[in-house]
Amino acid sequence: MTQRAGKGLIFVELYTTIGELYNYILSYSQTEGRDLPVPEALRRMLSAGLLKGESAPIPPFEAGVSTERFRDFLQAMPVRAGSLMDSNRGVFPREEEDFFPQGKDVFTFQHMPYSGRELHYHNYFEMTYIVRGGCMFYFEGERIALREGNLCITSNFAWHEAAPKPDCLAVGIIVRKSTFDSLFSGLLSGQDLVSLFFRKCLHDQGNPNYVLLDTGNDTSLFHIMHRLVYETNLTDEYANECAIGLLTVFVAQALRASATNVTLRSYDGYSRQRINFSTILQYIQQNYRSVTLASLSETFYFSQAYLSKLIRQNMGQSFTDVLRQVKMTRARDLLLNTDLKISEISESVGYESVDHFTRTFRRTFGMPPREFRVANNPKSNRKADEEHETT
Repeated sequence: MTQRAGKGLIFVELYTTIGELYNYILSYSQTEGRDLPVPEALRRMLSAGLLKGESAPIPPFEAGVSTERFRDFLQAMPVRAGSLMDSNRGVFPREEEDFFPQGKDVFTFQHMPYSGRELHYHNYFEMTYIVRGGCMFYFEGERIALREGNLCITSNFAWHEAAPKPDCLAVGIIVRKSTFDSLFSGLLSGQDLVSLFFRKCLHDQGNPNYVLLDTGNDTSLFHIMHRLVYETNLTDEYANECAIGLLTVFVAQALRASATNVTLRSYDGYSRQRINFSTILQYIQQNYRSVTLASLSETFYFSQAYLSKLIRQNMGQSFTDVLRQVKMTRARDLLLNTDLKISEISESVGYESVDHFTRTFRRTFGMPPREFRVANNPKSNRKADEEHETT
């Protein structure tokens, strides 16, 4: 029997399993005709003598299982009942130390149907992955229908709640903020516009957001999730690092599988309108040579003034600054990876004047293009080295 200290007292930890808790809530809801929040369900189970003083053993891992076998595997996982009963329901933000087992940076659980819809927020990040069925997701006054294969990543300090249907198998993943920051600094270190927005979307506490990835029926993602659930419940000295590594692979694979099916929600302070802003960014990225604010306005049926506000709000830069960044990033890549002349690169990224291009490049990178190329690849035999253009 496990004991733990809290506020000067010694508590005896009690346990159940995800499946036993799930079945208790389902039975109560069918009998009483109302939802039963998890803390209340556990208190009722305690009164009925249904909680145990020892944790159930972790079920063995079997690779390549079906969805049904995974459900059985997940529901056999132990639940620290005492910790959840002691949680301060209705007190926000919910703190990391109240929900993460000791020594864990990543933890997984099953979302319960009929457990009440209480919007909440916390100082850690949460992901919801729909393995099977459908789930209603409530976010800042909005309702989003999640379906099989969806991965929803919620920023911290955003009001939200997942409400799965009875036939839904929805896995929740909670990640400490420090771990999440480290994870995404590696996955999204690129300077493309969608990556930049993705990072800002999930780290701007004054502008709560979520990112929705539609991964489809990606089998490899399901199997990674299976292993992740296993590692987050193990207690050996390597389990936490294994879980962090698996989560990195899981999110990277989800980004790969979703590719063109990424929805990033952003709310302005006036209309709180739902906008798939990533589509606008992708359009700028793909048409950077010729796009203007006017052509962007015509394409997306927004006024230029509204687009300017939207871009500045979400990117922290003006449209001109964003476009310049895209062009300079592309120019840098061409300098380092091709033998194109400076004049050819200038034209390729949308500058009519080589002088204008050179001045802009110097302001961005601190040196003219030819010197940048030589400094970063001094052994290269570039055509640009033989040019007599202004640099």
